[in-house]
Amino acid sequence: MKTLQSWLGHTIWSSVPIAKSAASFLQDFHHSLKILNHKPSHVAICCLSLALQSYGIQVPLADESDEASMWYTVSLIIRYKF
Repeated sequence: MKTLQSWLGHTIWSSVPIAKSAASFLQDFHHSLKILNHKPSHVAICCLSLALQSYGIQVPLADESDEASMWYTVSLIIRYKF
């Protein structure tokens, strides 16, 4: 989320409740036991992606990127680097 906040800028991040919406989606998804079939990192990325799509926000340069360099792929690489 911190990376997305930097990419989107303070104006967009503070005017749209992306983090709050993603957290709400996450809470809703936990009403089904099927969520346990998925990796936590994948669920988190799905929640963020759904929140972004709900407000019509596109991550900068996402249209110009290939699948290997999308924002959610970078997030997974950073997570496993440590």
